[in-house]
Amino acid sequence: MKKQDGLPRDARITYRFKTKPFDFMFQWILGSCSGGGAEIGEAMYIASHIREGNGEDWYREFTAMGNRVLSRAENSEKHGHKLSASDAFLRGYIYFRSAPLFLNPRTDKRYKASYEAARNWFRRGIELRSMEAETIEIPFEEGLLPGYIFKPDDRLDAGKTLIMIGGGDTFVEDLYFYIGPSAFRRGYQLVMVDLPGQGPLPWEGLYFPVEAEASIGVLIDELEKRGDIHTEKLGLYGISGGGYLTPRSASKDKRIKAVAACSVILDLNTLWTRKLLNLHKSLPGKIMKLLKPDTYRSFINLVETYRWRWGARNNDELLINSEPMKFNPEEIKCPLLNLVAEQEYFQFPPTQNAAEHCLKAVKDSTLLITPADEGADSHAVGTNIHLMSQLLFDWMDEKLT
Repeated sequence: MKKQDGLPRDARITYRFKTKPFDFMFQWILGSCSGGGAEIGEAMYIASHIREGNGEDWYREFTAMGNRVLSRAENSEKHGHKLSASDAFLRGYIYFRSAPLFLNPRTDKRYKASYEAARNWFRRGIELRSMEAETIEIPFEEGLLPGYIFKPDDRLDAGKTLIMIGGGDTFVEDLYFYIGPSAFRRGYQLVMVDLPGQGPLPWEGLYFPVEAEASIGVLIDELEKRGDIHTEKLGLYGISGGGYLTPRSASKDKRIKAVAACSVILDLNTLWTRKLLNLHKSLPGKIMKLLKPDTYRSFINLVETYRWRWGARNNDELLINSEPMKFNPEEIKCPLLNLVAEQEYFQFPPTQNAAEHCLKAVKDSTLLITPADEGADSHAVGTNIHLMSQLLFDWMDEKLT
């Protein structure tokens, strides 16, 4: 396979859009269907009204669908149909959350307003479901790490807990649609939390950390204090940028009994490829000759989102802030699972190098490559949630004994 220079989240197989970041995000939105997120017909209708690379179209159409779905949710709730209302509120979350993806989170007030509306609908949705769900805030440094705890029915309780951590594109509520239903069916307690740099925390001055183990350690401290969480059988799973946060934490904190990543990042600076940074650094006039103006603005806003999450004012600071974000896998003493999408393993050298290094460095290390011919080639396997869950939980079940 031909190696490609670009973020691994670039779509290699396209569904709808030629603009790779657009199609990647759209694929992930479709993937959320497995967890009760988007509806295929609604998502396809939205996409059919978005011009190629146009972030304003994207915002307008996702917001409009969100409003239509929420109107139905409120009508169902008004007439006492709790499950129907819950389903619709959760779909509404996906559309409002997706709407500002190509806006600038630093300068465009619509970004924060759209997310806060989405979070409200998510919480209304889970409140109406027959599950034990709790909103949590973990004190850390000068802020609070937002998250959720979900507990299974007592009849299903497997005595195991999974902490789920997202990446550089996620808000904590996103993780519910990625892992929630699969965890509930298997009887896992599920803890999801935004670490510094994730979710809304950059608006509060908390940026991606070098020492990820500090915030995850504080989270585990709080879980141990409660007495109602199964911390003796504690698994940790991270996706995308969480592929750095979680294995690094496991290398420092021995309370973690099994750690999985999709996929492992040993040196986070390898993500910022020369192509990405040079394109952003070039003069707008030069770029405009290569890209349509709308596509250019959407691309710049996407890069600005990563700079915002890393607390960087420019690309040089992005590289400086992420340069120390690395760790030694030889320090991981618990079992390690590395889930890697086929296109990333074979086309993005840093991912393959990290995977091979971990196989040698970690005594109990497993590498699973998810295949393109099963539709599992997307970054973090976002286009085949059921396969991802099958591989992850089969492994976790065996390690958390």
